[in-house]
Amino acid sequence: MVVTKSNIYSESYTQLKSLIDSNITDPITNSTSSTRKWIYTFVPDVKSYGFKGLPFIVINPPSTEFNERTFNTEREDNLSFEIEVYSLFKDMSSFEDISNELFSLFSTTANIDTMIGVNMDDLTIEDGGAEDMGDFNNQRVIVRSFTVSFKVNVSE
Repeated sequence: MVVTKSNIYSESYTQLKSLIDSNITDPITNSTSSTRKWIYTFVPDVKSYGFKGLPFIVINPPSTEFNERTFNTEREDNLSFEIEVYSLFKDMSSFEDISNELFSLFSTTANIDTMIGVNMDDLTIEDGGAEDMGDFNNQRVIVRSFTVSFKVNVSE
């Protein structure tokens, strides 16, 4: 499905999550087709019974910036997603592997073409750095954030 004015939030999130889910290796299952819940919309309740453990990825809902174009017939929306990678401090290799895969994911021609095909183009990714979160459910956790931005052209 293509991102349009009527589905800009839901479909852009779905497309980004699908791209990440099918290309980033879950270090627990060592698979890109993991059945383990490890990609979330918000930081999960780490004390809940259903929590599947670290590491995990959070794809925050997009923020948009609207830019008008010619005669109000078209508009260009800038979408930005904050993506966070959470891992145990003692498991830096998984943390770095996920971070490397995530950053590389958005630099391949095939993946860029995939996103252009669903009306998400002019991709940029910015590494926001890593931060020690301190105690997180009685374990030391580190998080790295990325901002991934796209332009979406929609007709009025």
